[in-house]
Order: sequence, then structure tokens, then C-alpha cells
Amino acid sequence: MIDLKQLILIAPFEEATRQEIQTKLDSLSDDQKRDLENLSWTMIINDYQNKVGLESQIAITEVAQGVRKQEETDLDQIQEKIFDDLSTKLQGLFTQGQIEEVRQKIQEQTAKSS
Repeated sequence: MIDLKQLILIAPFEEATRQEIQTKLDSLSDDQKRDLENLSWTMIINDYQNKVGLESQIAITEVAQGVRKQEETDLDQIQEKIFDDLSTKLQGLFTQGQIEEVRQKIQEQTAKSS
């Protein structure tokens, strides 16, 4: 299980904001912590989706320019590459089970938004 402190570490907060949140975390109410957890997940998922969208656009442009072959633009491959990049950042901070939990949450939310 991923705890709130870990979520704050991987959510794309500005560093000053992250430090302020970490400083005030113990004084937050349960509702505030739940809101912060939801915000963190939303930020992680949006960051992932934005990166997938950007990589997809780059791939489409490269296909149009003849730089890349059509089959190299497979959305599943792009999503896997983006998650692999995230996994690399998480190693050392998270267990393999926690990394899989992040993957599952992203996949669930991405499927809902499709």
C-alpha cells in the first residue's frame, strides 16, 4: 500500500510546494489528507496522460516526416515506455508491489477517461 508521504514524493508538485506539504502533513485533518491524496493521484495520472499524449504526437509527426515507421507508433508501446520511465524513478523508493499498484491505478483511471 502506498502511503500519502510516498504519493507526495512522486506527484509532480513544485519542490517548494512539496516541502511545504511535507512540513504541514501531520497537522492536516483526515479530510484534508484524503483531498491531498486524491489531488496527488490526479496529478500523477494527468502527468502520465500528458506524457503519453506528447509522445504520441511526436510519433505521429515522425511518421508523417518518414523518420519513424507506422508500427513504431503503437499506443500500447508508448504507454509502456512512459510507465517504464516512471518505474525507473520509483525504484528505490517503492517496492515492486507498490510500483504495480501505481500502474494499476493509472490504468484504471486512463481507461475511465477514454
